[in-house]
Amino acid sequence: MQYSEGSRGRVFVIRMDDGEDFIEAIRRFVLENRVSSGLILFLGALREGRMVTGPREMVIPPIPHFENVEGG
Repeated sequence: MQYSEGSRGRVFVIRMDDGEDFIEAIRRFVLENRVSSGLILFLGALREGRMVTGPREMVIPPIPHFENVEGG
């Protein structure tokens, strides 16, 4: 077994405005705040979007399975 231990560094809470482009806003935030690695957890709603929910089949390399979100 191998493991490593980490510690919390900077913690940010970000509120997105209605209609704001999520990817662009996060990209801009990461660049402006010099974030080199992190984890994003979000709570909210999507008006529309597309997300990967897993691989289509258990093969390497994986082929992504997408789900579309429409109408919030």
